Amino acid sequence: MQNNKKIALVLSGINPHIELIRQLQERGYYVILIDFAENPPAKKYADEHIKESLLDKEIVLKIAKKRNASLVISVAAERANAVSCYVLEKMGLYCPYSYDTAMKISEKSTMKQIMSDNNILTANFNIINSLESIQDIPLEFPIVIKPLDGYGSKGVRKICSVDELNITVEKALSISKSKNVLLEEYISGREMSVDCFIDENKSHILLIREKQNIIQNDDELQSFGSISPADVSKKLLSNIQQIANQIRDAFKLRNTPLLIQIIAKEDKAFVLEFSPRLGGGLCFRTVKLHTDFDYVSSCINSFLGIKQEISINRKEIYYSIHNIYSKKGKFSRIVGVEDLISMGIIKEIYINKAVGVEVGNDFSSSSRVGQFIVEGKSRNEIYDKIKTTFENLEVYDTNNIAILLKDFYLKNGV
Repeated sequence: MQNNKKIALVLSGINPHIELIRQLQERGYYVILIDFAENPPAKKYADEHIKESLLDKEIVLKIAKKRNASLVISVAAERANAVSCYVLEKMGLYCPYSYDTAMKISEKSTMKQIMSDNNILTANFNIINSLESIQDIPLEFPIVIKPLDGYGSKGVRKICSVDELNITVEKALSISKSKNVLLEEYISGREMSVDCFIDENKSHILLIREKQNIIQNDDELQSFGSISPADVSKKLLSNIQQIANQIRDAFKLRNTPLLIQIIAKEDKAFVLEFSPRLGGGLCFRTVKLHTDFDYVSSCINSFLGIKQEISINRKEIYYSIHNIYSKKGKFSRIVGVEDLISMGIIKEIYINKAVGVEVGNDFSSSSRVGQFIVEGKSRNEIYDKIKTTFENLEVYDTNNIAILLKDFYLKNGV
């Protein structure tokens, strides 16, 4: 029952929002989850679940008005950020940044142009909306092709010649709801995610995570793990810090989290994209494990207009977040977890799918059945624990058939 509690609408039932819901409830909110999925991971933790599109801003606004919500928040779902800002503005409630700013960031073409105008280093790019418009693209191969409004890494591909261009663009156009595709020159280097929090004075770098094992299945780009902290030189760290401050100033961001995706080439960083939110998956946990900084709490404070005190206590230890993908089937369970935890191999595991949910094997974020964290004093210890995990873990479908992509993981290494 609501019992006259303040109402908070949480947009998206992804795993990081379980902790968001818990903390909102601790602060005295009655939490209503909005997610079109029947059984998203966070559903059982919310006080109430409304099965509606979290990306339809008018539907969310209607619900917010009807329920007299005092907070509308999404801290780790990129496309929901703009919806939160829209609804908060329409209801005259506080928002950490404007809907206009949220749209400029979520629309990758606008974001890229503003970065270019403000001398923020990024790959050369072009936006197209049809096969005909690719004839004279001023880019050099290899090229990365992305649906402009894609979700996760679905449809992101690297191509190396003009012969591959038409069919790859056609597929990306079919995925994009807006029928717009981003083409950008491929930069060879180490892909990293930078977790920051912006206060009134600067962008504070909390953690830099290096993506591991980029899958190139028909040149589809996808990371199935990350390790932190990334090994970066003082010069590269200084460059990343400069970029974080440039983004802060160019987009007028204050008192908000900031996730920056970069390619590091020697001591220079190129920005792929960024968003004023937490990273997806378990990054909120690795930030906490590495630094004692409560990333989720800081996000709630951001949406409430409470200035965040930045206190970082760095630990000399490595963590890795690893995704669990399966073959096509209806998810039932993951087995072997308890033994791996008791042996000290896995530190934490999170399940992404409810029983009976259909999963595929396309390596997109929607196809992950779970994620786990391992801890180690060295990178080699981390790699050994990941290998041991996949040797002893299994995923089953509802027909009791083993569907973990075990051979893929063990063949490709970690």
